[in-house]
Amino acid sequence: MSNEVVYQHIVPVCYLANFGIDGNKKRDSMLYFYNVQENKCGSSKAEKFPVIKHFYDIEELGEQKQIIEKMFSQIEGELATLLEGLLNSIVIDPNQRNSAAVQVDKGQLSAQFAMLITRTQVFRDYYKDIYLQIKDGFPYY
Repeated sequence: MSNEVVYQHIVPVCYLANFGIDGNKKRDSMLYFYNVQENKCGSSKAEKFPVIKHFYDIEELGEQKQIIEKMFSQIEGELATLLEGLLNSIVIDPNQRNSAAVQVDKGQLSAQFAMLITRTQVFRDYYKDIYLQIKDGFPYY
């Protein structure tokens, strides 16, 4: 497969980048981390974590095995635009705030955040179990 994505993000980079040490520098935003398993801390670019190798791949789809990764890539572009609009609307000085100035579609932003639940291992395992049940002919009936 050409242009195969090996390291797939389970949290969108456009979201993580906003927690960067020097502000949002997109994929180059530096983040502090603490690795509990290795008792190690440091900093790294947002694009480097959190990733899991081939997390969204569905081998049974052959050439289309990365269809979910491609879908999330498109969705992340939409999320990045929404987050940028939201962050640009924030006014620190209370005397200059105007609630009517916020131009972010709350419904779209809520849908984007709800979509994040589908990017977890628990969700993936749940749907894999459903797939296996269907594939094996509904063994519970």
